Amino acid sequence: MEEKRAQVAELSESYDKLKEKHTSTQTALTTNEDLLQSLLTGLSSNSSGNVGGGGYLGQLADAKARLAHAAAEEEQMRRKLTLREKELADLEVKWKKVEKEAGDGKKGLETARKELDSVRKKVDATGWNAEKDAQLEGSIREAKVNVRTAAEVH
Repeated sequence: MEEKRAQVAELSESYDKLKEKHTSTQTALTTNEDLLQSLLTGLSSNSSGNVGGGGYLGQLADAKARLAHAAAEEEQMRRKLTLREKELADLEVKWKKVEKEAGDGKKGLETARKELDSVRKKVDATGWNAEKDAQLEGSIREAKVNVRTAAEVH
């Protein structure tokens, strides 16, 4: 009986060691599964306080998607900027052309004003005015009437 008791004690001790090893292995497995769960989904199977979704891998995938979207937007904005820069350069060329034409027109206007002033001065120097013009037209009419009457009489 002593021998059986020693054997039972030895088996019990062996059982306790194996049970302890099994428990530590089970705990490690649970910890690793929890870590995997949190990496994949962002939710821990044991912790109820963590409410976020997607996990670290999901967040990484989301960040990569946002990065790709932002890069596409940046490229699109760069293209628009290039187009706007070309339009601006074209408009600057047109503006310079219009500016030159306006300057030429202003010079032409000044020249025409000077010529007009010169012609007015020459007309004023001849002594010609509207009253003399009216008198001359009246004299011409009178002369035409005299010519007609003289032509009818003869």
